[in-house]
Amino acid sequence: MPPRLLAEKAAAGNIEHLTQDSAALAAADPHGVIVHAALVHGFGLVTL
Repeated sequence: MPPRLLAEKAAAGNIEHLTQDSAALAAADPHGVIVHAALVHGFGLVTL
């Protein structure tokens, strides 16, 4: 899957595709809160 599509899905809150590939990520962040916050923070830095 292209990185842009992955980022769009994760930013929208859909991280199922990420957790399927990484059991450690699924265990650490089962609801995707950390991943979503990281993407929002990164987007904020880019827009500055």
